Amino acid sequence: MQHQDRYLAPARVAVRHILVGSEAEARRLEQEARGGADFAALAKRHSIDEATRDIGGALGYVQEGSEILGLGRNEMFTQKVTAMGAGDVDLFRSAKGWHVVKVEKRDGGGLLPLEQVYREDLDPMLKQRFAAIYNDELVKARDAAGVNYDSENFEKFTGVPNNCDRLMDMAEQSPTR
Repeated sequence: MQHQDRYLAPARVAVRHILVGSEAEARRLEQEARGGADFAALAKRHSIDEATRDIGGALGYVQEGSEILGLGRNEMFTQKVTAMGAGDVDLFRSAKGWHVVKVEKRDGGGLLPLEQVYREDLDPMLKQRFAAIYNDELVKARDAAGVNYDSENFEKFTGVPNNCDRLMDMAEQSPTR
């Protein structure tokens, strides 16, 4: 499929983290988390991140371009965690310190549902094609009936400049359903 990236739902991950000051502590906590320790309990006991410590290090969903609780927009953090799978634990360093992170849930990253693609891509194309066919048929009907279109007189009659263009714009923007 061409341009497949246009039809992918952005990946988003539910993440918890433990922020600590040293690599040694981060590695020790990573091993505990990988060994099956309760990640939220570890975060409550060891994290220095005051914004998330009391809620077990929960950062909520992280996805490209989103703000992260206590971290703001952090592209490096976002890239690392959105590349992880559900259940994965990893560690890395940021300007705030050492993060031990766990992805609890992963959504998106797959193809968009056909209904959404249809609404975003096909609906406008169909409307555009319909408008072109309608205009062609309207011109044929006018020619067959011998009707001449005189926008100057139409504008004098309605008192609105470019009224024909304005009416066409309104027709194109009106909902079809």
